Amino acid sequence: MIRAPDDAQARAADPRISAFVTANAGSGKTKTLIDRVARLLLAGAAPDEILCVTYTKAAAAEMQTRLFDLLGDWSVLDDERLRLELSRLEGRKVSDYLPDALSAARALFARALETPGGLKIQTLHAFCEKLLKRFPLEAGVSPGFEVLDDLGASLLQRNARSVLARRVLGPDGGRIAEAYARLSVDLDHGSFKDLFDSFAAMAGELSDWLEKAELGGGVEAAVWTALTGSATPLDAEAAGENLESMKGGPSEAAWLEIAEALAKSKTSKGERAAADMLRDCKGRPAFEAVRDLLFTKDWKIKDWMAASTNLKSFQGVASRLLEEAARLQGLEMTRRAALAGQKTLDILLLARAWLTAYTIEKQLSGKLDFGDLIDRTLKLTATADMAAWVLYKLDQKLAHVLVDE
Repeated sequence: MIRAPDDAQARAADPRISAFVTANAGSGKTKTLIDRVARLLLAGAAPDEILCVTYTKAAAAEMQTRLFDLLGDWSVLDDERLRLELSRLEGRKVSDYLPDALSAARALFARALETPGGLKIQTLHAFCEKLLKRFPLEAGVSPGFEVLDDLGASLLQRNARSVLARRVLGPDGGRIAEAYARLSVDLDHGSFKDLFDSFAAMAGELSDWLEKAELGGGVEAAVWTALTGSATPLDAEAAGENLESMKGGPSEAAWLEIAEALAKSKTSKGERAAADMLRDCKGRPAFEAVRDLLFTKDWKIKDWMAASTNLKSFQGVASRLLEEAARLQGLEMTRRAALAGQKTLDILLLARAWLTAYTIEKQLSGKLDFGDLIDRTLKLTATADMAAWVLYKLDQKLAHVLVDE
């Protein structure tokens, strides 16, 4: 049965168009790629002009096996069955397939087998490795580099962490030692280890960001600019002290006026207790003492101006409470931003120190990890001095690229 022209899978497999496919697992994306390769070969494309890239070795092996099975079946089918199979694949009439077309289809299996190096169905990392070994000088890598497997990369990563730990315990640990100490205390052992695992997983992105930050004024300036719009660091300790001491708020006399207003209004038990507290501390309250008076549990300001009974006759006092709540809320937000900035800076500085140690470990071993393969390939084809030359050479060899996930 010939497929309908509006069959989405058939349209995606049509080699005359460029296609991007999203679909659920098991819906036939890999089959669509295999059909597209088969149709490219039927249309006359040379096997060595086609590149299929997938993520895992298992997926690459499966794709190659399924494609060879398909071509192998064509080579032994009788004319009637072969015409039917080609008609189903391409959506054309059975009568369109003349003897010459059938002979060409049967010969595809042999052509694929005889292609030097075989069909280019590779993992992403294998493609990157071959490209880097083809252009090592342009990529800035050793021509004889080796690729770390997962176990080897994990070992070097642990070595880098040990090197970093010894460094921060020394007399010249400096800012890195402070970051290491804070994070190792704030996080449990498992989370602290996971932090370094995340550095490894995001090594390329982190390295690029850190490099750009250094060119733009430094990591510290980049962090504070992202958080506050200014490169000036915030002081979490100072903001916290100002918040706890209530420095800069109403005077002692003003707090006592507020206490009297709270006592005279139709207040709740908690607000009467706040009035007693303000009188007992002679108008010099600490923040925690008045927190519940000014804020809800999630730090929203209580709207005294809208109260139907509380302080209804004391609008001036309500305004003062609102103003003080807004001021204290601003101090709390500043404190939180300062803590977030400090923790972010700690993580980034620790990441930079670990990445440096890990890079040295890899250089000493003469190997690249999977992340290096991708990062260096991206630079080789996008930003390297010889990127245009590399792309030109690739264009001479490849006419069709198919990517599976």
